[in-house]
Parts: sequence; C-alpha cells; structure tokens
Amino acid sequence: MDPAFAQAVGGISIVFVLFGCLLAILWVLVPFAVFGIKPLLRRLIAQLETIEKQNVAVIAALRESRPVVQPVVVRDDRPLVP
Repeated sequence: MDPAFAQAVGGISIVFVLFGCLLAILWVLVPFAVFGIKPLLRRLIAQLETIEKQNVAVIAALRESRPVVQPVVVRDDRPLVP
C-alpha cells in the first residue's frame, strides 16, 4: 500500500472518530438541556398569559372610553383629465 494513501486514510479516520465523539457528547448533553429549559418555558408561558389578560383589559377599557367617530368621506366630483 502506498504510504501517502495510508496516511490519508489515517487522517480521515481520525476526523471521523473526532466527529463521532462530538456526536456522542451532544447525544448525552442535549436531553439534559431540553429538560432544563422546560421549567423556564413554563414560567415564560405563564407570564405571557398574564400579559395577554392585561392587554385584553386595556383594550376593553380603551374601547369603552373613546367616543365613536363616524368616518369622514371626502368626494371629489371633478372629472379626471387624461
């Protein structure tokens, strides 16, 4: 076997081994990250629901407080000249 070819195969195999090790580490750590984020997401959802309820109350108060204004229609009876 050619020494250059053997060295290339060895280099490629080292890259594959390192990539496999990286994938193995991520495979182990990602579930912990997901389960660690869940309580934070639940807390954010609760805060967003509270904010949404406050927004609904503010919008309802604004609708009750502002007078109903009839829209003004502006007509222009001049003919269009091409």
